[in-house]
Amino acid sequence: MASFLILIILEFFLILFLALGYLIRFRGRVDIIAGYKEGRIRDPAA
Repeated sequence: MASFLILIILEFFLILFLALGYLIRFRGRVDIIAGYKEGRIRDPAA
């Protein structure tokens, strides 16, 4: 029973990351990533 629960949780994360990767790659939704703005660097030393 415990292994079945682990499998369900792993599949949930798999679907979550696949959906996130799809949105970032094909829809250009990089604003999903917290604090990410294209072309803006907060660290002046970088």
